[in-house]
Amino acid sequence: MPDLSLSLITVNQTPLDLRGNLERIKNAVRLAGDKRQVICFPELSLTGYGCEDAFYMPYLVDGALKALLTLAKDTARLDALIAVGLPFRQNGLLYNCMALLHRGRVVALIPKQHLAGEGLHYEPRWFRAFQSAKGEFIASEETALDGAYFGPAVIEYGDLRLGVEICEDAWVAGRPAIALAGASVDLILNPAASHFGFGKYDIRKSIVEASSREYHCLYATVNLLGNEAGRSIYDGSRIAASGGTILHESHRFSFQDACISQLTVSLSGMRQRRQRIYSRKEEMPDDGGALPVIKIDRSSSAPGFGRDASFARSEDASHRSSSIPGYTIEIKTIIDDTQPSRQGEAIDTDAVRFNEFLHAETLGLYDYMRKTASRGYTISLSGGADSAACALLVERMIRRGTSELGDHFFVKAGLPASSPREATKGMLHTIYQATAQSSETTESAAAEVAAALGANHHRIDIQDMVDRSKGLVEGVLERSLTWQTDDLALQNIQARARSPLVWMIANTTGSILIATGNRSESSVGYCTMDGDTSGGLAPIAGIDKAFLLRWLKHMEETGDEFGPIPSLSYINAQQPTAELRPLEAKQTDEKDLMPYALLERIERLALQDLMPPSGILSILLAEKDAGQARWTTAAEHFTPDELKQAVSRFFQLWRSSQWKRERFAVSFHIDTYNVDPRSYLRFPVLSAKIEEDAGKNII
Repeated sequence: MPDLSLSLITVNQTPLDLRGNLERIKNAVRLAGDKRQVICFPELSLTGYGCEDAFYMPYLVDGALKALLTLAKDTARLDALIAVGLPFRQNGLLYNCMALLHRGRVVALIPKQHLAGEGLHYEPRWFRAFQSAKGEFIASEETALDGAYFGPAVIEYGDLRLGVEICEDAWVAGRPAIALAGASVDLILNPAASHFGFGKYDIRKSIVEASSREYHCLYATVNLLGNEAGRSIYDGSRIAASGGTILHESHRFSFQDACISQLTVSLSGMRQRRQRIYSRKEEMPDDGGALPVIKIDRSSSAPGFGRDASFARSEDASHRSSSIPGYTIEIKTIIDDTQPSRQGEAIDTDAVRFNEFLHAETLGLYDYMRKTASRGYTISLSGGADSAACALLVERMIRRGTSELGDHFFVKAGLPASSPREATKGMLHTIYQATAQSSETTESAAAEVAAALGANHHRIDIQDMVDRSKGLVEGVLERSLTWQTDDLALQNIQARARSPLVWMIANTTGSILIATGNRSESSVGYCTMDGDTSGGLAPIAGIDKAFLLRWLKHMEETGDEFGPIPSLSYINAQQPTAELRPLEAKQTDEKDLMPYALLERIERLALQDLMPPSGILSILLAEKDAGQARWTTAAEHFTPDELKQAVSRFFQLWRSSQWKRERFAVSFHIDTYNVDPRSYLRFPVLSAKIEEDAGKNII
């Protein structure tokens, strides 16, 4: 009975770190063992996926090739077929390729045929999509590269036939898998660099499941891991399926440097099914689309890296730490490939998203901290929802990281080892900065949450700074500043007066200042430039306020694997407020703007679905009339004219605040879209009054 041994290895890489990236790949190959197997790493794992315009730099591309040849040399004694991603220059053009290595030689370089150019992706800016009818053999002075095949191909490795389609290749209609299935491949590898976003993992899993059924093969994907380049977070997932059944689904969002899923799968059942399914004979080309078959010579034999790096094999799925700190391995033997792996019970969407949000954010924060050689985070803790959410995420970063890595959590970050509670005291610095407009409610809320989390918390009164600034400007203008005539200026000076002190704390502690704004506020410019937007990282700027409020309530009452945080009740009992106007004004965010749930609905229709104001108004009215207005519990109280005003106000605030979004701190991509003009949504700083379309067609 023919068996396939497959290692899917995710790695947490850093753009341009060729030395470190190569070392992590080599360590992972060692841990995979010296048996005959197929080993697959993610897309562009040698250089990192997020190199941006550094892909234009010749020394990066040349360095990637040198790293590849080094990897080939160092794995020459293994009888493993190793697939690793890199940018490769051929005939003066740059391609996104997977290199296949065997016994010290580059057997083939498989180029990506369909480039991702939507949302966060700008691959067509740097790479050429391979569109030729045939490939070619490479002539090179490098012995290990000379004779390698460049182009789509079927690889024959002993009695195993396999092919590769890279990430986006699997998301299009005319995908490479069609020709590969026509060539009767047993295995299709899908190395990926697929960033996290709500709901995206389920889509990827369904593609794997459907591909294995439609193309009658073992279909396997491996994704990058961690916060690679600053904005995108990768879940490190490894998924394998056969005959429409998920065989393996790994854990996600690991804090490890690398995670290995090792599968041993019987191919007999799959081959028998492929042979007897008559419909396949009509649907698939007999010649596999004339794909060349690259046969790997396995005549030579030699021992591998050494027995000290191998693992005993188990019949059951298991998770274990390796002999190298920061690496884990999962082992699964599947004798009958028709039996699905155990999957967790389905849970409601909010619970799934709460869990994904927490895991993606905490991993993103950890990688951002250690890759910038910082010593923690500083937050201006206002007693409101946003800053509390950020503080909680930092604390959970420490709890999750130390739970998974132990003391290696601190080793990776270059910090002294300590208990999670002590680490939080040294790595999470919070400050409440009071003015005359600050209430006892927010001050006590900040103190209670900081104490519950174990933060290093302080209180400072900055009213003297506000008064002095106000007095100096009054002297320049030769008049008094009042709330009746200078409301905006008097609000903003308070926010800006908080910036210098919290920056100073961040500088003196070697920590990163967190800007606490969310996407809802960013989309309408409800923030003060050089005030609450101050910071080096804005981790929640990619998520809406309505979601954050629900998540904080969930963490108060239900919590995560470390339990709930009852002190969040001090936050959740409040109406969100900037607390910049006099207390008697009873300022709230939703009074200044609109209900956050309605704002999120308009924002999503406008920025994700790209609908005009008139179209959005029509949808809101239809949802209201049908009783389907989930965007607010008070929907029935909104008149058509009030909804029209809300839509118009959103677009007016959106277009007039683009200059602010151009200056925001680096933010994480979490949802299906974001408003960061440097990653997802570009918009002109100057534009027409599109809000005037709220009741009519735009032209």
